[in-house]
Amino acid sequence: MRLFLDTANIEHIRHGVELGVISGVTTNPSLVSKEGKVNYQELVKEICSIVFPGEVSTEVLSQDASGMVAEAREIAKWAENRECCRQDTSHLGRGESYFSAS
Repeated sequence: MRLFLDTANIEHIRHGVELGVISGVTTNPSLVSKEGKVNYQELVKEICSIVFPGEVSTEVLSQDASGMVAEAREIAKWAENRECCRQDTSHLGRGESYFSAS
């Protein structure tokens, strides 16, 4: 079984990593905004560095398919193969889309 934290709270993430119980983190812009963070890119990079080599899953903001793809490819570069970008595209008839920097 793999356990992922669904948060952008750095303190919670550090604690989970220190306990050795998490496989990774899922987060999204809404969770980031709840933490009062302004710079999404900096926070995602920090999360990736804490969780490494575990997985980090994030979401894009774009609502159209081409925007989602472009944004996901850019976000995937932020973490040097440590991050997947996910966006629910079921409303476009495509299910979920995943991108990684690898």
